[in-house]
Amino acid sequence: VGRTGRFTLAGKLLGYLSRHVARRAQEVILVSPHLAKFLPRGVKYHVLPGGINLELFHPIPMAEARIRLNLPPDRRLVLFPADPKNPIKRYPLAEAACNYLESEVELEIIPLINIPHHKVPEYMNACDLMLLTSKHEGSPTVVKEALACNTPIVSVDVGDVKKWISQVEGCMLCMDDEVETISAAIKQVLDRHQRVNGRKVVAPLSLQNTIEKIISVYTAAVK
Repeated sequence: VGRTGRFTLAGKLLGYLSRHVARRAQEVILVSPHLAKFLPRGVKYHVLPGGINLELFHPIPMAEARIRLNLPPDRRLVLFPADPKNPIKRYPLAEAACNYLESEVELEIIPLINIPHHKVPEYMNACDLMLLTSKHEGSPTVVKEALACNTPIVSVDVGDVKKWISQVEGCMLCMDDEVETISAAIKQVLDRHQRVNGRKVVAPLSLQNTIEKIISVYTAAVK
């Protein structure tokens, strides 16, 4: 995907090759049901979202996480789970939505840039919410990881995010990409002043469960 958010020639070629390979494969795995529309007609598939390391991604008291990261204890923090330079993630939209609320609440956006994976749970627990504004996604692992930390999520309707956060009270799905819609969702989550109970929703996605399912598909492929 290019800087405009549209597929490049290379991206279109990759899609064509992927569909060609899917026709010839013994088994096909998708991370989300919505991706099935891109498969050739008649191709059977398994839906297996990526597994979550539930031992690494778990709730930590917000105050403790902020102390570890040297983040301000009394400011509202919004986690942007990507590099702002990645055009697919649409950081300017996230920034505009947060700035829209500047007269009501002081927000600071914390982007995840070159953060070691083992430190990501601390950022998720330190922030008041995680904001996803991506143009394209499959089944973003970061959403399930945030839910495992009981971190509230505000997201546009992309990939399979709706499937996960619609089950969790306190998370907000924006049905359009307008700044006003996203900012209103952010304000609603902030006003709630609570963590969510997302961990129980993603518990079945433990690494062990996921590994066992993938092995069963591979076993079927080589029989």
